Amino acid sequence: MSDAAPDVLVVGAGPTGLCLAAELHRHGLAVRIVEKEPAPSPLSKALAVHARSLELLERLGVTEELLRRGIEVTSVTVHARGRPIVHFRLDELHSRYGYILGLPQSDTEAVLADELARRGMTVERGTALDALERGPGGVSATLVGPDGGREELRVPWLVGCDGAHSTVREALGEPFEGHRASEVFALADVRVDGEDFHGDALTSFFSEEGTVGLIPMPGVRRARLVATLADDAAAVTVAGGAELGGDGRVPPPTLEELQRLLAERAPEADLRIDDPSWLSTFRVSYRLVPHYRVGRVFLAGDAAHIHSPAGGQGMNTGLQDAFNLAWKLAAVHGGVGRSELLDSYEHERRAIAEGVLESTERATQVATLRNPIGRKLRDEVARFLTSLEIVQERISAGAAGLAISYATSPVVAQHQSSLLRARIGSERTAESANVTGWRAFNAAPAAGTRAPDGTVGQRGRDRSVRLFELFAASTGHALLLFDGEAPTPDGYRNLAEIGRRVRERVGELVDVHIVVPRDDVPAELAGWDGSLLFDPEGDAELAYGARAECLYLVRPDGYIGFRSQPADGDRLLAYLERVFI
Repeated sequence: MSDAAPDVLVVGAGPTGLCLAAELHRHGLAVRIVEKEPAPSPLSKALAVHARSLELLERLGVTEELLRRGIEVTSVTVHARGRPIVHFRLDELHSRYGYILGLPQSDTEAVLADELARRGMTVERGTALDALERGPGGVSATLVGPDGGREELRVPWLVGCDGAHSTVREALGEPFEGHRASEVFALADVRVDGEDFHGDALTSFFSEEGTVGLIPMPGVRRARLVATLADDAAAVTVAGGAELGGDGRVPPPTLEELQRLLAERAPEADLRIDDPSWLSTFRVSYRLVPHYRVGRVFLAGDAAHIHSPAGGQGMNTGLQDAFNLAWKLAAVHGGVGRSELLDSYEHERRAIAEGVLESTERATQVATLRNPIGRKLRDEVARFLTSLEIVQERISAGAAGLAISYATSPVVAQHQSSLLRARIGSERTAESANVTGWRAFNAAPAAGTRAPDGTVGQRGRDRSVRLFELFAASTGHALLLFDGEAPTPDGYRNLAEIGRRVRERVGELVDVHIVVPRDDVPAELAGWDGSLLFDPEGDAELAYGARAECLYLVRPDGYIGFRSQPADGDRLLAYLERVFI
């Protein structure tokens, strides 16, 4: 615990809480994080860390350690009736992380906890939130420590990251709306032998008896096995003769029972399991809170949403909650951000959670179909659709978190001049967009979507740098001013003037970068004392559709807050007035 009075109390030290605490600290806030459990859970729990999470975790400097501990899962295959019906690779994702990182949640938490320790912070374990009371200027919280002692604490902000059985959510009186599904699943962390086990492939088998899947884990031939057991909420017979009681709980299956299920549902595969380190059963619920913000209290992660583990979305959705909330809370607490930023947290993240609940429930229902005609139709449709490259790309990008969009958010905006005003002719003849340049910008990432990466040179550096490196090095917004393919003196002067106006208006809240399509300093920018990025190969230009003059304002969570073609300083400053005080 820090001697300084905390700005934020984070309740819960799972991946979401740990990530949020570290990111808030990176943004300059004093944070306390408490966890009622006396020790971290040793269970593997969530296994998948997706590409977008790995990109954002670069900001905390922990991605390389996560990669060192995990394994790369580069393909997905689904079998039915003895043949593959779905197969696609992940290594063509538009990210440097073209895979799912297979890593136990316990390792992810350990890496994040180490990062907190590096920042001088400690998780206060065995400390539970007993009560909270909201007020106009802060939150009063009652904590109960490991020795039973009570502490009364007053904080400006409190965030509940305390899981599906959230004490914070209950204290707020927020309902957890939704339902519990009928399916019962078994899971086991096991060693897998056999020629048909591939340590870099997520593999599933659909059959009349049910579904079984293998998710690779770190370790020699280790994997998570997941299998359907039953789909009746009443007392029904399941593996080994166990029965569902009135509370819906199922005893963990034995290794022998799971081997039998594997042999029944994947008879064509050479697969044998042994050496279990975890055997369990679970039932899926789909629940979502109506509000992510109640005054100065927020909910994030499983405290706000739970759903099927299909696609490995749960932990990753919580991590995205943390990155979305952290910069907004820091800006408002610091007196530079408008309060509407905090309202946008719920607007943006709840919509994403609704989509995750819907897509994971649909995927689970499709995977557990029992009607023979429905299964046959499913198999044929899946085989056809996933043979199309565009479908593979959409599925992969969606699961990886690269397709998240906040396009309807009240705090994002964009402007593009009419196509009727586009020129006919070469881009290199004038700064204004021609038809080709207009179309390139129109098809580029829109406001509210993920800002793409790219490799550029930077004045003052003796090596190339990734745009994501520049974004991660700061806690502010990043403004990219593109000159396009027509490097004219007037164009350079306009970009420099926009940069100067932004710096005068908001100072260090925005890092300004002028991007030029060459590898030296244009004479017109010799007096520009800010960041100058060199893009002679057009890597950044292509990623941002910047064939003509334009600008992009990238938020601290890596999403585009505002963009315009042409680069319009007045519109940009008007947008900044909506975000900053």
